[in-house]
Amino acid sequence: MACVVSFDNRLAVELPHHTACFTPQYMRAFRDDVRTALLAFTQDDAPAAVNAC
Repeated sequence: MACVVSFDNRLAVELPHHTACFTPQYMRAFRDDVRTALLAFTQDDAPAAVNAC
């Protein structure tokens, strides 16, 4: 199981195995999937209401 962590103000993914165990194609697909999932958090279906003070 991989874990997304923050390190020096950057996001990183910790993998339980040495990355040499994975093919470059797998790592690219993994990177793309993580990017897509993280970007989904920035998408709002509707903007939040703003309350003026």
